[in-house]
Amino acid sequence: FSGFNLTVNKENEESPCRLVSILLTDDSVTTKEGLYIGMSESDMEKIYGEPDEDNLYGSYTYKKGDTELNILTEDGTVSSIEYRKTDA
Repeated sequence: FSGFNLTVNKENEESPCRLVSILLTDDSVTTKEGLYIGMSESDMEKIYGEPDEDNLYGSYTYKKGDTELNILTEDGTVSSIEYRKTDA
């Protein structure tokens, strides 16, 4: 797909495909809240607030139910956005 990649998983031949993650690949696609690749880290924080998890290397995780929003930044700019299903 243009602008994003889907990852699916299938436990066995009889089971249905399960969506595991959605990776935004360029600035043509935004999150529901308006975040896109290339946006500033400060704008990300204005949109989403304090992350549930972060580290010193520009990785931020926001959690809601059984979904995580993982955002990577580089030099103060959003470089990767991924929605990931968790087993919670």
